[in-house]
Formats: sequence, C-alpha cells, structure tokens
Amino acid sequence: MQCSVLPKITDAIPVSELNIPSSIELADSSFHTPGQIDILVESELFFEILKPEQHRMQDGNVILRITKFGYLVTSMFTQLQNQANCYFISEPNLDMTVKKFFELESLPGDSREITKSEEEIYCEEHFVKTYKRDQTGRFIVQLPLKENAESVLGSSKENAIKRLNDIWNKLNKNNTMETLYKEFMREYENLGHTEEIKNEIMDKVNYYIPHHAIFKPEKTSTPLRVVFDASAKKTSGFSLNSILLNGGIIQQDLFSIVSRFRKHKFAFSADIKKMYRQILIDPNQRDLQSIVWKTSADASVKAYELSTVTYGTVSAPFLATRTLKALADKERKDFPKAADVICSDIYMDDILSGEVTIEDAKKPQAQICELFLRAGFELHKWVSNSPDLLQDLSTSSYSFDKGQDVGPVKTLGMLWDPKVDCLTYEVKIKDKDSFSKREVLSEIARLYDPLGLIGPIITKAKIFIQGLWKTKLDWSEQLPPDAMKEWKRFYLKLSEVNNLKIQRYVLLPGTVRIEIHGFSDASERAYASVLYLKCFTESGQFKTSLLCSKSRVASLKTLTIPRLELSAALLLSRLVKKFVPILQLPIDEISLWTDSTIVLAWIKTEPHKLKTFVRNRVAEIQTLTEDCHWNHICSKKNPADLISKGCNADMWFSGPDLQTDELEDNQFIPDPTYVEELKCAVTLTCNGYNSKFYDELFNRTNNFTKLIRIVSFIFRFINNTKAKECPNKVSKYLTAEELHRSSEFLARVAQLSEFKAEIDALKKGKDVATTSKLKALDPFLDENALLRVGGRLNNSDLPFESKHQIILPSKHKFTKLLFEHLHKKFLHIGAQGLVHQIRLQYWPINGKGIARKIVHDCIGFLGKGLGW
Repeated sequence: MQCSVLPKITDAIPVSELNIPSSIELADSSFHTPGQIDILVESELFFEILKPEQHRMQDGNVILRITKFGYLVTSMFTQLQNQANCYFISEPNLDMTVKKFFELESLPGDSREITKSEEEIYCEEHFVKTYKRDQTGRFIVQLPLKENAESVLGSSKENAIKRLNDIWNKLNKNNTMETLYKEFMREYENLGHTEEIKNEIMDKVNYYIPHHAIFKPEKTSTPLRVVFDASAKKTSGFSLNSILLNGGIIQQDLFSIVSRFRKHKFAFSADIKKMYRQILIDPNQRDLQSIVWKTSADASVKAYELSTVTYGTVSAPFLATRTLKALADKERKDFPKAADVICSDIYMDDILSGEVTIEDAKKPQAQICELFLRAGFELHKWVSNSPDLLQDLSTSSYSFDKGQDVGPVKTLGMLWDPKVDCLTYEVKIKDKDSFSKREVLSEIARLYDPLGLIGPIITKAKIFIQGLWKTKLDWSEQLPPDAMKEWKRFYLKLSEVNNLKIQRYVLLPGTVRIEIHGFSDASERAYASVLYLKCFTESGQFKTSLLCSKSRVASLKTLTIPRLELSAALLLSRLVKKFVPILQLPIDEISLWTDSTIVLAWIKTEPHKLKTFVRNRVAEIQTLTEDCHWNHICSKKNPADLISKGCNADMWFSGPDLQTDELEDNQFIPDPTYVEELKCAVTLTCNGYNSKFYDELFNRTNNFTKLIRIVSFIFRFINNTKAKECPNKVSKYLTAEELHRSSEFLARVAQLSEFKAEIDALKKGKDVATTSKLKALDPFLDENALLRVGGRLNNSDLPFESKHQIILPSKHKFTKLLFEHLHKKFLHIGAQGLVHQIRLQYWPINGKGIARKIVHDCIGFLGKGLGW
C-alpha cells in the first residue's frame, strides 16, 4: 500500500441520526463523532476489503456493508427532482492572466538541457513510432493516451446534448452570434475537418466533446471563438483531458525568441494559418473527438468526428509543435535555412525571424513557404520592416490590405511597428473612481512586457501588489483611501507608456565589436538587474541598447540591504547566463556592475569562508560569471537603481555613459557587514581518533538531535572564549549554521574510526588502496577534511551535497542514530524511502542493510509492507 503524507485529509463531515441495530458490530463504533482521520484508503484497496454481505436499512438509502474490519455505514445518492440553474460572474480568466504575468516576470530556465520526465519521454517515443504522412504530405498523429485510458470513460452523449441546447438558448437571443457560430461549424465541415457519424453508431462513440462560444463583438477580426471543452467529465468522472498525456515543451521559450528577434537588421513575422487543423488525427482515435451539432434549436441532433488536432485538448500543443519539429527534421536536407527557423524562431504558430541582409533574409523566407506547403500548412499575416521581403508574396497573405498605411501589428503579444521598426505598447485605462483588490490585480496582470523593457513601471506595480497583500483585503473590497490615491496616481500615468517607441534592432551596420553590460541594485522594497548591448563600428561609432531586465519584490522577511544587493547580483548572473547564448552573436566582453562594495568583496571571497546565505549565492555567482568582469559603479550612474526603486528615468533606455571618469574602481573599503558574514576562524579539528573521549560523547545520549546540540554548545563555548579572534559572541538560540557544523564534525569522527588509512592516503595525494571498500566510490577529501563520494555526478546539476555525499561507516553509532532520526522524522518511512532520504546527503556503507534493520526493529513501525 502506498501512502501520501498530507497535513490534512478533510474537514469534519456533517452527521445524521441513524437507528442502527445493536447486534451490528461497526468497524468504527464512534464514526458519527468528528475526529482525526489517520488514513484515507483509495478506491482500489477499498474494494479488496469488502465482503459480499450487506444489510439495507428501513429507509432504503442507508446500507451496512460488511468488510474485513467490520460493518461500514454507506449511503446512496438521492437524485434531486428540481432542476438547478447555476450562474456566476467572473473577471475574464483572471487566474490565467495573473499566471501569465508572473510567468513573464520569472526568468525562464537557462540554456542547458532540462531533464525530461518519464511522461515526456514516453510521449516523444510514442510520437516517433506512430506518426505518418498521407499522400499529400500532411501529418497523421495519434493522441498520447494514458495506459488503459479508454476503459475508464463512461457516457458523455447526454451531457454534450444538454450543453448544445444551452448554446442554442443563447444563440436564439443573439442573431449575430448565431450567424457566426453556424458559419464556423459550416467551415469546419467544408474544409474536411469534421465528418458526420451515422445514427446507428452515435451511442458507441467513446467521448463527446461539449463546445461553447466566447463572443466579443468589440474584436472586429474574430468576434466569436468556439471553445472545445475536453475537460468535461463523463458519468465515470473522467474526461478526455484526464486520460491524455501533456507531452511537454518542444519549442524554445518566448523570452529567447523575442530577444533573438532584435538582432536582425531585416526582420519578418508570419503566422501558420489554422495550424492545429492542418494536422490529422489517426482515424482509429477520432471517436474520442466527437461533437454534437444541430443547425437550429428545433433541428435534430447530429454527431460528428473531429478529424484534426483539436484545441482544448491538453495534448494539442505538444502534437502541433512536435509535428513542426518532425517536418524540419525530415526536410532539412532540402530546406536547411527553413529548418533552422522552425527549430529556433517559432513560438506556437508565430514566426519571428530575419537576417543581416535582404538577400540572406529572402532565402529562409522562400524556403519556409515551400517547406510548409509540403505538409499542407499555409503561412499568412506576413509583416516586415522591408517592403522587399513582401514583394514576392501574394497580397492575400499580408497582415494588412495593399495600399493601407501599415501601423503597429501584434506579434507574440507585443506591438511591432514595422514602418519605424519600433516596439510599442498599448495600455487601455478605465475611467473609474474606485477599484477593488481584484480589479487592481487584473489591471496590473494585463501589463505585457516579456523582456522587461518597462521594468521600472512593472516593478512599481509589483511593489503595490505586495502592499495590498499586507492589508489583507478581501478580493471584492474597495481599496482604502490612501491605497486608492496611490493606485490612481500610478494607474493614470500608465497611459504615458503608449507614447514609448523602443528601437527593435539593437546593432549598427558594420558592427565589429560587441559588449554586454549588466547592472544590479537593490532597495528595501525590491532588487533588480538590467542588461545593455553596446556595439562599435570600425569608424568608432557606438550604440547602447536596452536588452532586458528582471526584478523581484523584496521578501516580507526582513533582509539587510547587502543581502538584497547580493540577491540582485545573483539575479543579474542568471540573466546573463540565460541571455548571452540566446543572441548567438560573438561577444567580445561581458562587464557586470554593482554599486555595493560589500557584494564585490563577497564575490571575490572563497565561498567556504562565508556563512550559509551568502556562501550559497556567492558560489553560484562565481560559477555563472566565471567569464565576466565584476566592477563597481556609483549609484547615480546605475540604471538598475531605477528599477529597484520603481521609478522612471531618461537614462533607462540608453544606459549610463560608461566612458566617463565618474565610474568608480573596485577598491574595497572594509565594512562591518562584510565581516559579519564571514565564518569564525575558530574550528574544531579532529586529527586523531581518541576512542575513550568519543565513546563517552556518543554514550551521553541515544537521541541524534540531542547529540548534535551537545556538540554545538561545545563549539559555542569555544567561540565565546576566543573573543579576540572571533568578536561575534553568541548567547541565544542555536543557529542552523552551528547545527550543520556539528553534524559534519561528528561525521568526521565516525570516518576516522574506520577509514583512517584512506584519509591518510588522500591527505598525501595518493589513491586509496585497491583492497579498500571505498575504492568503488572514488572518494576524495573536501575542504573540511570530510570523505565524500566522487564519481561521474561531478558535472551534474545536483547540489554539491547530493553529488558528493559524506561517506559513513556502517557500524558506527553516529550512523545508527542518523538512520533512527530520519526514520522517525519521516513518519516511520520504509526501508527504501529511508535509504533515499539518507543518500540526499550521506553515503553509508551497506545503507540498505542498515535501513532494513532500523525499520524491522522499530516498535512504532506499524506499516509492514509499505512501498516507500
């Protein structure tokens, strides 16, 4: 039996009075009394404990079922006779809008390959094995279903028909909506994207997808959008989406594609017309994508199969984007340039690409058109900053009418004005006197800025959100007067963003040298980083362009300004590591700037000399920026200062003048804060093994936590008696740093009791003996003289402690106490799970055997056979 440990299973369940015969022995005689639930049994195990006997009570609804534990009180559902109508009012998809806002504000994963899950690996293998192409070149794919998925589906036809009738109740009240809906369904059939099902097999269909419309008459291009609801549950409680696998991410992230778009002198964008509907679903699976439709409220209902990839199914994005990749792989020999564009310059169905010259740009453009036609795809909505790139295209594929004055066009959510080759913004301001917390969040979440080009504004908005959270207002409550005044002052100024025009192209013709300059800064409210590209021509002309920025609101838990400055430097390091490979340009120099001399000093310090918070961040900064130069800049010249304080400035878009003498050098003036983050020089070393002393120490207690605390207080005593060498006397609670140091010390004691020969050999620079039981672990000594596991994980992305665990002898008391401690800590976890938890930090010899013995000997272990 597998169990999931949860803080809470359910709330108290309402009770009713029942007359149960006294002769009936219930499995839980006090079931009617609210109490703590210990284990919630899953349905599969529930049916294994049931026995065939049952007794029905007089009212007919309550049934006493006999189980291996006694009788259970069960009940049948009473069907409601009265029809219930539910209505709700909501902001238009506020959850998704907010999610999208914070996804854009978070930095995407770095450029290294992300490990795929088992589900993603299966979907990839399934796609490769099952996809094919028809005679016209169109792709035919199969839905990635979970194992034995179709067997769990129940009936869905009745629900689909009910939803269809609800639709017609709305269509009868809106002639425009009715016309558009009928046109959509007619087009679906005329294009061959759906096929009618014969009446005699309508009841044999596996799944009917309900559909409905989102009607926005203010949108002139697409006022009505039909949505297929593949999450609608059947009578079994399952939906099509619940039995489909997601498939994972195939294309590069939005941040990368938009960033790379800015390096092309001649750029173009296009859209794949009805991309999903150009990919066919295997005929054997189309009954999973059935729908019902009728041409009028009184007409008979007909059933149809959707023959193409359907939006609304969770696997649709994977199937569509994976098909594009397969197309690129298959046709790369004939269309190498187009294949590169598909792999790096497409986000869903939007293409953003370009080249340095017109001639170079025309090659991939022509190849893309021909390549997509081979698979039945059509490109339209073409836009370019050069008319030459559009002259060979049919006017019907333009994003605008021929002769029309081209204005800003939306591409990947951004506004690009190809006529002046600028990125612009459009913020719509509502004329309102009062706002609720929900309305404020909705307005802020609509600020779309994937690169952080208006970083100061976004940061100020995030700071305001955090301030609202502190007030603990309900979602529908109006803002207090002070907050309302602050919000309206900020909100009304947002309209000024509409006047911004940011040059898309960041280079100069004839660029011979490229530098990247990054800046970080922090305040008590936020910390931020910003990147600029500076390019030079052979004649000495140069240009500085804002590339991107990222910011974070400071934690509600108070941190010192130096620690926030360090967090900003780490954010900058991650941003540089992400951004530089994206550009695919030869970068001559990367300079990183901070106005904190303390942070600069920390970055130049060996991490092991620093306390945990600073050590971890400094170690990561040093790894990420080993090819960069860190420098100091005065605060008034630091553009990141403008983000962290959430205000506007002229210097923001062009960066500081890095050629003046106002930039300061890296000379560090000692600061008390720097010293506070250094570890004390006082250390307890263990150069020999004094058996009598350590035996006495371990015999003091059989409690692992207590043992660690005893040693920690010994360390503290030594620290406090060395006042001159370490002025930071400690007298209050034990810190995590002290406890960690003590556990490492005791592990070193345990190692010396059994591995002294191996330790001595490694200290002399020799390998351990071939007869040693540690030979296979490729051990090494770390900076604290601890034996750790070596091996092939050195280049992995795991934390240092998980890559190189501390080696422990199997028979030492420290090892035994550690196992017992973690076994109890994780609620008497089983042997397999216990070994897993131990190996996150330690590598005990014969760990599996120790775990089995600890679990077997534990009196409190009641879960025999748990598969943890």
